[in-house]
Amino acid sequence: TISPDNVDVLTTVGWVIPHVADPTGPGAEKDLDRAERYEKHAIEIIAKMAKPAGITDAQFGAFKDAELSEVHSGLGLVYFRRRDFEGSVKELQQSAQGAAPDATDLFVLGRGLQNLHRNHEAADAFDRCAQIPGSLQGQCKQSADALKKLAEPSK
Repeated sequence: TISPDNVDVLTTVGWVIPHVADPTGPGAEKDLDRAERYEKHAIEIIAKMAKPAGITDAQFGAFKDAELSEVHSGLGLVYFRRRDFEGSVKELQQSAQGAAPDATDLFVLGRGLQNLHRNHEAADAFDRCAQIPGSLQGQCKQSADALKKLAEPSK
């Protein structure tokens, strides 16, 4: 069992579950419920945290921002897996505001925006994702290019 009020553990486990769980496997919905519970509890704890002695306000703010970014990333993927694209987009947009957004977040944000027929915004998310070296870079570039072609006026 995990420590019920350990923010690092709650945010990490809540983030990992929707990233690695088989969305069609047995217990998938229970896993997503658990991840959502952990992330929402982490938000409550972060809001009540007192600044520890020995760190600056800026350091404490940066810590809280990083934790919240991971929380919103986890919730965004939970909602995406449930096909709640409005909820997913809202969470992933908050997560992607961080200094170094995650390529997976930007890719899923693009897919969620596509599902909401917000193709211009989706292309922007895929463009941002395509700037990040890694396994999603090519797929993000292809998706961005395809959406831009759709937006071009026909001749």
